[in-house]
Amino acid sequence: MSYTHIIDGCFAAKIGACGVPSKTFERWQNDAAAAFGDIRNSDKREMLAVLRGPFLRDDLAKLRQTADRLCTDCSDILIVGTGGSSLGARTLTAIRRTHKPRLHYLENVDPESTKLLLTSLDPEKTGAVFISKSGGTLETLSLAMIV
Repeated sequence: MSYTHIIDGCFAAKIGACGVPSKTFERWQNDAAAAFGDIRNSDKREMLAVLRGPFLRDDLAKLRQTADRLCTDCSDILIVGTGGSSLGARTLTAIRRTHKPRLHYLENVDPESTKLLLTSLDPEKTGAVFISKSGGTLETLSLAMIV
């Protein structure tokens, strides 16, 4: 399945003054191309990992095993991550074909909503997925310790 991102409705020529002027968009495209070139030509391992990441597939089999186990053993899955970390999971799970197991998102350190959610789940039948882009997000680490 291919993905097409249609952005025509974002431009000033189509929607007026609140839209992006085409000259501005062209400048942004040029800036992005230059930044991509900097990453591609970098000798820093971290920068090169950004480019290789989307093509890595060696972890998919293990992830599939884990996902299958969670779906079989759990009635509920708790997805823990703050900010943009959990946004990708929310997007992907919005298109899933089944509603079992039930998904719950823990995205902030508010003690009341955290307590309410955690007390509503059976720990014996609940799995958890922790998401952090950096691995050091204080809120996500705190929630992981609470869970």
